[in-house]
Amino acid sequence: MAKQNTDKEKENIRSELFKIEEDSYSGDYYGDLLKEYQLYVGIMDETSARRQNANNFFLALNSLIITIMGVFLNRADCPLFISLLWMIATSIFGILLCLRWREIIQEYKNLNSGRFLIIHLLEERLPAKLFKAEWDYLRPPEKARYGKLTVAEMNVPIYFVILYILLIVIGIVLLSSPNVHCSITDFFNSTSV
Repeated sequence: MAKQNTDKEKENIRSELFKIEEDSYSGDYYGDLLKEYQLYVGIMDETSARRQNANNFFLALNSLIITIMGVFLNRADCPLFISLLWMIATSIFGILLCLRWREIIQEYKNLNSGRFLIIHLLEERLPAKLFKAEWDYLRPPEKARYGKLTVAEMNVPIYFVILYILLIVIGIVLLSSPNVHCSITDFFNSTSV
């Protein structure tokens, strides 16, 4: 049933995409189609670059959060209680940030899926179907030669979330310690054997 819906959807998009047929077009139909195809593929490349920039931004921001958290926790003059509250608060912020990061990755995935569909439909009217041929080669029915990058990409925020959850748990456990109001240095000196 889903395949039929997909085929119907594809047919609706195809009819919207090709409202003007070659015989009713006054210009160079295939020349103009090729120009539009090149423009659209260029837009696809720009979208991929923006997606990578977004990933780089979130990766850098999470790295910065963890670095700042480490610097703050290493301050000997700061009470452990305050440091642990800071660690928990920044970890919660990090989790929220990672959830948004995953949403953005999903939004780019949806956008790219739609754009690749349009590219494949445009290629139906062109002599060579470059993207379709590449996709057919990389994703044959028997065994895929290409893993979905989005799956790997969406795992990175999850790894950060796991780290943040561990930090929250550690923070809560340490907050229950009787020496929580001393400095970090004093705390570790009192707990060492």
